[in-house]
Amino acid sequence: MRNTANWNLQAHGGSYKTPAGLGVVVDPPDGSIPYRAEALAIKEKNWASRDTADPLEKCYLAGAPRTQEDALAEYGMHLGTAFQLVDDILDYSGDRAQTGKNLGDDLSEGKATLPLIRAMRNGGAEQSALIRKAIVEGGLSDFGPVMQAMEQTGAIEYTRRQAEDSAQRARAAIAGLAHSKYKDCLLELAAFAVTRNY
Repeated sequence: MRNTANWNLQAHGGSYKTPAGLGVVVDPPDGSIPYRAEALAIKEKNWASRDTADPLEKCYLAGAPRTQEDALAEYGMHLGTAFQLVDDILDYSGDRAQTGKNLGDDLSEGKATLPLIRAMRNGGAEQSALIRKAIVEGGLSDFGPVMQAMEQTGAIEYTRRQAEDSAQRARAAIAGLAHSKYKDCLLELAAFAVTRNY
């Protein structure tokens, strides 16, 4: 696996965001695109340390054991991934009245989220080139053909499965915590993350 965590994204005009706001590069020097395994590995390194630091500090101050801190950190990382992946799905299938977003907002901003990455990886050369062009150029002029490519490659369904897997990993991370109303809330939140439509 390539370590892209220290790439200079500003030096690449085609930088974009993947699940959980992870910045990666559309056209890295070797012409490849980081896919899910790499993207999530980098996200775990960067996102977890940045966005879970404050809650975990509170665990420490409250005297929580390290095992509980670790469980909650893992829960938060997987929950965040599930939530963001559903956000990516809603960008292509949501109801504006519920989401507050127009369909294709991410594409118009040049963000290559997991549905697009999956369609590029599993589609034909023509589909991959079309999606890459749409990401690099931004806008929605190719929105219809991009949607068709995602449908033909099962990209939305794949992304939903990944979101559900992340939610299950979040639930598993806190399985060892003592039963409480707080744990119940966390379990409900993990379920909501993947069933929401806004």
